[in-house]
Amino acid sequence: MLPAETSPQRTASMDAPPQRRSRWWWFGMVVFVLALLVLGAFAALRVGLSRGVKVRVAEISAAGHPTTPAEVENWHPYPVGANAADEYAKAFSLVSKPDAGLKATLPLLGDAKFPADPADPLTAVTAKAIASHVQANRGGLEGLHAAAKIGDARWPVDWTQGFSVKLGHLQYIRDAARLLAVEAAHHGEAGNAEAAQRSILSGMAVGRSLETEPSIISQLVRLAVVNITVDALERLLNRTDVAQEELGRLQAALADAEAPEAMRRAIVGERALGSSLFGDPGLVAAMGGSGAADEGMGLYRLVGLMDYDHLLYLGLMKQYVEGAGKPFVQRPAAYRDAEGSVKDVGAFGGVVTRMIVPGLGHAAVREGKTIARLRAAHVAMASERHRLEKGQWPSDTKKLIPEFLKKVPADPFTGKALGFKQTKGRLIVYSVGEDKIDGGGTGDDIVFRLSRPIQHEK
Repeated sequence: MLPAETSPQRTASMDAPPQRRSRWWWFGMVVFVLALLVLGAFAALRVGLSRGVKVRVAEISAAGHPTTPAEVENWHPYPVGANAADEYAKAFSLVSKPDAGLKATLPLLGDAKFPADPADPLTAVTAKAIASHVQANRGGLEGLHAAAKIGDARWPVDWTQGFSVKLGHLQYIRDAARLLAVEAAHHGEAGNAEAAQRSILSGMAVGRSLETEPSIISQLVRLAVVNITVDALERLLNRTDVAQEELGRLQAALADAEAPEAMRRAIVGERALGSSLFGDPGLVAAMGGSGAADEGMGLYRLVGLMDYDHLLYLGLMKQYVEGAGKPFVQRPAAYRDAEGSVKDVGAFGGVVTRMIVPGLGHAAVREGKTIARLRAAHVAMASERHRLEKGQWPSDTKKLIPEFLKKVPADPFTGKALGFKQTKGRLIVYSVGEDKIDGGGTGDDIVFRLSRPIQHEK
């Protein structure tokens, strides 16, 4: 049987070479593959950043530190027994502000000032204004003294509010410290050292009520209260003799007021409060102040920059926490290194971090100045105890050990001995301060001065 005849068209089709794909087809395939690779890399990056945040948060939790506002609330519990904050609040309600006429002549709480030299007496006008205000606030002052005896305090702050937490009690605390300092001046001027010492110890207690509060602002207010109270102490020691036993109690209060862990605890709490912002782009946008910012923050989160930002924030705050745990002489440098990292953040990352990360450089200086003042006062009081017992101030600080000091405290800015000298009937104990230049107790040195107090008529 003969084979069937093959169609000419079919033969031609079978013999033709296969058609080539167009360049556009290949271009599309390349774009498609690249898109898959980019999307895969982007997904991997997003997963990696998210995982990185979770790892950092887990490390913080493992250290026993809070990671959310709710955890901060639990980390800062109320006392089991009496809460001094409740009694302080009652005392605050009894305190009255000076009227316009009194304010013009009243120091600390008004427009007037104490004499620049703590050994100088008050003017008659200032003394009268102080006496009037102390008398008008006798009930509030007694309430403050009663609260100071309780000890443990926890102010009614709702830390679950996170970065929006309200700290309205801080102004009342500052005003209470000023009122107690004014009362101390009133008693000191009258030669009533025991009553003045009570005012100063109560002032220290008011500041101590903030010692465990997990907020940097709270700690800055605490430092301000300590400085107000140390100023009152300097004035007291220059205006009247204080007994040995009372000086010993004041020395112990000064040592406690350093509170070396307070700032570190505040940074730990601040880290958790700030961290909550990264899960709430709406709140961040509200801080930015525009509706466009709200949409922008949504996109910022979508592309993974929020997680990157969060990682950056946690890393910087870790540097701050570690810096706050170092001896004070090393803290300013550690904080500066952390702040340098903030400045090195790129233009497209770290938007939230730059918005909320605390600038702790200035806080470190304020803390250092306060510690320097406390330590200078500590040495001065030990010297005054030496004078009361031996008839004169010591020629150097070594003679204070061990009877009046366990050891001589160091200058927090240098780690070396505090300056100590006598000149023209005055004892000067000082720190060289932030610039570390020894001015001999002048210029920018941080000084506590002690003169031979006047003898008051009984």
